[in-house]
Amino acid sequence: MSEASNQSGSSLQIDRWRNLYCVPSDLPRPEEVQHRLDRLVEGEVVQNCTRYLEQLLDDSDPSIWLIREIALDFAVDANAFEAQRTAAIWADQLARGVREAIGRGANGSSVLRFANRAEYVAQWVSDAAAGCAGEKWYYGEFLSLSVLPVSAAIAEALLREQQSPAEILLAIPSHSKREAILAALTERDAERIWRRAMEASPRREQWSRNWVSKLLAIWRGAVTGRADQHYRDALRLLAAVKKEWEREDATGLETAIDALIEFRQMAQSFHSPDAIRRWLRAAARGDKASCEAIAMEYSVPHRDALVEFVAMASDGDCAWAEFVAQTITGRDGVPIQAGESFLTELGGVFLLGPAFERIRLHDAIAAAAGSCEEPRRAESVLRHLLAVRCIGRGRASMSISDPAMRAFANLDFVPSLAEMAGILHAADAGAALRMLQAERPEDESLVPEDLSQEERKYLSIGDVFPELAADSDADIIWSRIALAIVRQFARQLTGFAQSSPEYIFRNFLAGTGSVRRAADRIEVRLPQSPLEVVLRISGAYRSYTLPWHPGVEIWLRAPSD
Repeated sequence: MSEASNQSGSSLQIDRWRNLYCVPSDLPRPEEVQHRLDRLVEGEVVQNCTRYLEQLLDDSDPSIWLIREIALDFAVDANAFEAQRTAAIWADQLARGVREAIGRGANGSSVLRFANRAEYVAQWVSDAAAGCAGEKWYYGEFLSLSVLPVSAAIAEALLREQQSPAEILLAIPSHSKREAILAALTERDAERIWRRAMEASPRREQWSRNWVSKLLAIWRGAVTGRADQHYRDALRLLAAVKKEWEREDATGLETAIDALIEFRQMAQSFHSPDAIRRWLRAAARGDKASCEAIAMEYSVPHRDALVEFVAMASDGDCAWAEFVAQTITGRDGVPIQAGESFLTELGGVFLLGPAFERIRLHDAIAAAAGSCEEPRRAESVLRHLLAVRCIGRGRASMSISDPAMRAFANLDFVPSLAEMAGILHAADAGAALRMLQAERPEDESLVPEDLSQEERKYLSIGDVFPELAADSDADIIWSRIALAIVRQFARQLTGFAQSSPEYIFRNFLAGTGSVRRAADRIEVRLPQSPLEVVLRISGAYRSYTLPWHPGVEIWLRAPSD
């Protein structure tokens, strides 16, 4: 009998093997039979079973299966059994038992499946942070960590794995669960994890400016802004960066994250916007002496390396340096003021504005929000969440707090996940759908009737934010409406009407752009997307208005303008 057996590829790990031998009462020296069979199990049976599994299973499959129990019954001649033949029969039955359990599929209780090792460890880390790992039978290999404090146990689990801690953290699909893990870590343990995660990342300084731009674009939605969260914020930034730019060369990333967080701490120590501005201007020029003098004036620790970093990252541009300070010291959630500019990785959402308007989404949102306690407030939240769906589940943890997304939806406040969830559940998704379908022939319906598995996965955000998991029918309706928006945009691009939402994002919406809010307009400098020439041909670079931005004109600028 095997309890908590773990199969990955064609390897077999058995946590407990218990044999019950039933022998005749008159069998002489039964303990000798027991010892012979036990030795057989320890050697040939397990070896043969592993060999048989190689024939029954795909050795290239990285998935991990955990099977609570496999029970086998068979008879042998206790006086004259052949060890080799008995081991082969025993191993064959065990291998087939494993294969049959896998064939029936995971059931969530006695048979579990994880896509890979990182996903398995990530689940344990998540459960450890929640305080429920010790209750589950399939975490036997982590039992030795149960005597440690939660923070130390999580750190040890991540550090002893061959995979980078970043890979394991990324295997946690829920943003809120990842936040719970980071909240459970001490700064000391977070630093250990951070250093291990960046072991293979070269620190060549000259490559850092590329990462500075990307980090500034996701900064407001990724970090806490608290000085005591240096390494936990570093891990938050690393997770956000790896999720969006998984295949990009990480050279200089550690330098950029460390320096920006250190600069935030120093800037917050000044307690004077004028002092920060003076220090930045000196640092942009590489004037270390002036920087040191200003720091001493305000009793702020001075570091030459930080001056060098600012000079390199800004390339001597004082305005750029001040923009960096404004971004990383600003309070997350402060409404964008007239005249303020900011970098964003999601400015491409403004390209979807005409598609929102073309399908009369404003009226549909109003219909859905009519059942909410504060309809006008609910409208902006629902617009925001629809835009987040359009950008895709893989970027939801970044887009949910991005200032460009809020500016697009005219969301001039920062709702909590609880408030968003309340509005989402109170809203009448069916009313929105009926409004979009009203007075349209069935064959001209803008909202698709069906979603492919790939589209549903792309558009649903409930896996990332469990709080925002709408009921099944409503979730499908909102995803269908989001797909209608993306398709309406794609129809304006010659030859791309049938492209997938992910393809549309990667080739037309992705990239670092900027947004500037003026009194009567929002100026969006769009990113240099891979198929930017198609946007030019399609006339995307223009101005337009939206009903939820009364008196405001949206100006879309080409990257080179």
